[in-house]
Amino acid sequence: MLLLPHSIIFYELEPLGEFFPISSIIKAAKKVKDGLGVSISGAPANSRLFKVYLTSKQAAGRAVFLVRLRVRYIIPVVVRLKKDSVGKNITLKNKAFTVVLEKNIEFIARDLANGNFDLLPLK
Repeated sequence: MLLLPHSIIFYELEPLGEFFPISSIIKAAKKVKDGLGVSISGAPANSRLFKVYLTSKQAAGRAVFLVRLRVRYIIPVVVRLKKDSVGKNITLKNKAFTVVLEKNIEFIARDLANGNFDLLPLK
């Protein structure tokens, strides 16, 4: 199941909607579900982070998904163009990425606590 926190929709998905529509995000989440993402460190307890590549006719990018292990939700955390300061190096060695990652994980926790999210099936 794809879980879309409202904060992530607002800060990560909507600004890049012209490059990566929701169908691209769903396709990337399916890659994670199928085990095709690259595991990266820095996930909260009972979770894992996975990086996948995004492509569209307009741009190339990268996305990081948080997978909640107990409930099997796949949650987008960071979605960026390949050429921006965060998207060009999605590792914990990149300070720009770690700042965005930590901020977005806080947003996700708040949205989950307040019920501010949408669920989409991954068929």
